Order: sequence, then C-alpha cells, then structure tokens
Amino acid sequence: MAQPTIPFPKTNGTVMLPGPAGALEVSVEPAEPGEARAGNAILCHPHPMEGGPMQNKVVTKGASSLR
Repeated sequence: MAQPTIPFPKTNGTVMLPGPAGALEVSVEPAEPGEARAGNAILCHPHPMEGGPMQNKVVTKGASSLR
C-alpha cells in the first residue's frame, strides 16, 4: 500500500509527519526563491524524555552553519 505524500512546504515552519508510533514534528527551512542549495540535511535533537528540546543549541547552531 502506497504511503500518502506530503508536499514540502514553501515557507519556514513546522510540519507534522504521520508515523507508526505517532506524529513527528519537523521544522523545515526551504530555500528562498532563486537560492541554490547543494543538498539537504536532517538534524535530530536529543530524545525529549532525556531533556532534549527541538530548539537544542547544538542542533540550531548546526542548522545555521549548514545554511
């Protein structure tokens, strides 16, 4: 059975992706119109039950460095 596709958002924000154990919150930062990007990156924050928020300093610094 094919999974439904979710279009990539055109603006910064969060998207909820369905998963077998529940929805996953994903923060996206698409390229600006006319901006070339060499690739994509997936950065994961530490587990929330271990005190890892989505805005973890290491993850946000990594994202800004990749941008």
